[in-house]
Amino acid sequence: MKINFCFLLFTTAILAAGCSKKDAPSNPNPDPGTPAPGGHTGTDFPAFMGIKFNSRDAQSKIIKWNPNLPEKDQIDSSVLADNVSEGTYGIMGVHGGSHLNIAYNNLYGVRYVNNRPLAAYWTDGGEKMLSEVTGAPMVEETISSAYRNSENGNFDMILQVFGMNDRGVFKSYYYRISHSGDVTRHLMPDAFAHTSGPVTTYSGYNASGFKNGKAFAFKTLQYNDGIYTAFAREGGSLHERVLRREGYHTFRINATHLDENATGYILGYCTNNESGAVEWFTLYLPENMKEEDVRFVPVNLAHDPLQDDLYGATIADGRFYLPGNSRSGNAPYYYTVTLPNQNITRLTADKHTLELPANAQYVRSRQIAKVGNTLYATGTNGSHACFWKDGKYHPLASGGAYSTMVSFVFTPYNNN
Repeated sequence: MKINFCFLLFTTAILAAGCSKKDAPSNPNPDPGTPAPGGHTGTDFPAFMGIKFNSRDAQSKIIKWNPNLPEKDQIDSSVLADNVSEGTYGIMGVHGGSHLNIAYNNLYGVRYVNNRPLAAYWTDGGEKMLSEVTGAPMVEETISSAYRNSENGNFDMILQVFGMNDRGVFKSYYYRISHSGDVTRHLMPDAFAHTSGPVTTYSGYNASGFKNGKAFAFKTLQYNDGIYTAFAREGGSLHERVLRREGYHTFRINATHLDENATGYILGYCTNNESGAVEWFTLYLPENMKEEDVRFVPVNLAHDPLQDDLYGATIADGRFYLPGNSRSGNAPYYYTVTLPNQNITRLTADKHTLELPANAQYVRSRQIAKVGNTLYATGTNGSHACFWKDGKYHPLASGGAYSTMVSFVFTPYNNN
């Protein structure tokens, strides 16, 4: 089995605290009354999924940890590493929890057919190519965002997709997948698919939501002179706009978020034409996209891209959580930035340091997940995975592997 783990992302596929998503960016906080396996609620039972290498040249394997257990018991061997059929894959996330007290760790992502990606889903019963099982075969698909929908307590997985059929026609749709792997396909406005151009060049900075049985989605593309944005609703209309900021160029997006009212938020940075300085900003984007309602809000964030590395932000509790590190090593931290609104004119990023262990070997933080009231950061200490719980350092079991890395965080739910 050859698995391509270049798609193991946290920025846009994070499964944190019941969203994806990195879970869905649209629902960063799980229902606190929803029980999860082992008697925990959805607010205090995170799990980590990642990869391990048993030697320097070994093929990567999927690994899952329960960080609430003692280190010797953290690794869960029940994941589907050996149940995925032969081929080249990009595993993007996990749809995990329990049903009738039986745990499931289903995976979603893409399988490459004729060097083109197609959306796929794996359970202990095997592989499902989603366009085939829904009766609408495609030749290429891009999963633009993913999240777990908590409506009615089902925690179905929602995969927003742009696809192309064998006639070269682009479509926008989403797959809704139950814990048992039952799949249905739902169309979004056709115009939403055409805004991205060829599927293979789609940027992937997206967010999605679900309310009253209908999906809505938010798409962004970054350019040197601005940012393209578009909103679409299932069975509804499309709003789009190119946003520019006079005196700036080289716009880059770090994270996007879409709240339950279909208001969009962007965290990013651009370069000042005169000084050459990198300046961070947030964008407030109501669904109507009217120029007078859109807000570019500067952020006071002291970031030198030559000295510091910043990774994709997570959104929770009305804030961006942005992990970072000094390139000199052993200086992990994260920033928090409040989500903008129509009235804010400037924001300040607050910096928070993370604890170093006594055996620090080039410690790096890479992702953040807010699970209930607890903040988890994950990263590496040397060549092995580690995590922080409310800023305090903890190792993760390596299982004898040469190296390990956490790829995403998710919250298992009980679907009983």
